[in-house]
Amino acid sequence: MDNQAKPKPAVGVGVMIIQDNKILLGKRHLNPDKADSELHGEGTWTMPGGKLHFQEGLKEAAAREVSE
Repeated sequence: MDNQAKPKPAVGVGVMIIQDNKILLGKRHLNPDKADSELHGEGTWTMPGGKLHFQEGLKEAAAREVSE
């Protein structure tokens, strides 16, 4: 039997905030060791978003990601 952990699906949320014809973007950290994300794209611009925490709803996750 294989002892390696199998990948588990994760749920994520992305948020698009538009105000006065402007879209809120954040820049990913250039150093992947300090980045908050496990995804690639260091130094690129992106909309707020991330994974849901255990027993967290979509609206709560969206609000948390925007505040972070």
